[in-house]
Amino acid sequence: MRFPPTLWGFPMTVGLWYVLIIVAAILVLLFVLRIFKNMIKDFASGVIFFLLILVFGFIFVNLISGQNALESGFSGWFNNIFR
Repeated sequence: MRFPPTLWGFPMTVGLWYVLIIVAAILVLLFVLRIFKNMIKDFASGVIFFLLILVFGFIFVNLISGQNALESGFSGWFNNIFR
């Protein structure tokens, strides 16, 4: 995946972009956990929260791999993850 060479004037390498994306993903997940903390106690809401985590992981892998799974098909998407 191609990233811009700078972030607000600071030079960035591809590795730094990946670290930034992973940290942002963890912060978003913690934020979502805090919002749905009381809902997790119920079974149905736990299932909904689990599905939200799956969707979040799906979007995160799409961002990291640089490939859109819905346009290129799931087989190509899985091949891109495990290559």
